Amino acid sequence: MKDYSELFESILTTQDAISLESELDQLERAIYKTEIGAQKALDTLVSKKTADAIKDRLLSGEAKKVLAEIRSNLSKLKKIEITIAFEPSQDSIAKIHEWLTQNITKDILLDISIDKSIIGGIILVNKGKYVDLSLKTKLHEYFS
Repeated sequence: MKDYSELFESILTTQDAISLESELDQLERAIYKTEIGAQKALDTLVSKKTADAIKDRLLSGEAKKVLAEIRSNLSKLKKIEITIAFEPSQDSIAKIHEWLTQNITKDILLDISIDKSIIGGIILVNKGKYVDLSLKTKLHEYFS
C-alpha cells in the first residue's frame, strides 16, 4: 500500500473496494478499448481522489502496471465482518476502522451488516473467530 497510501486511506469498507474496482475497470476499458486516452479517462470516469492518487504514474506510460498494483493491493486487504444496530455515518465507519486497525490487524476492509435486533454494540467475525459484544447478548446473559 506504500505507493498508493493516499488512495487506500479512503478504502475502509468492502463497498469502497467495489467502487474502486469499478473505477479501475472503467479506466482500463477507456484506455485500452477506446481512443479517449488516459488523461480524459481520469478527468471523466473516476473520482478526483482516485485520479489525483494515480495520475502521475498512469500518465507516465505505466497504466497496466499501475492498475495491476492497485488491484493487487486491494486483494491483500483482510475482510472483517461487523454487525451493528445502526446505519453508520462515514465518521463512525472511520472510527471503527481505526480502532480495529490499531487493536486487531492492519490493512482491513469492513464488511458491514445492519441488524437492529442487536440493540447496540458490535458483532465481529475475523478469520473465522466470532465475537459477540452486542447489547442484546449482554442483556440476555444478565437476565437469564
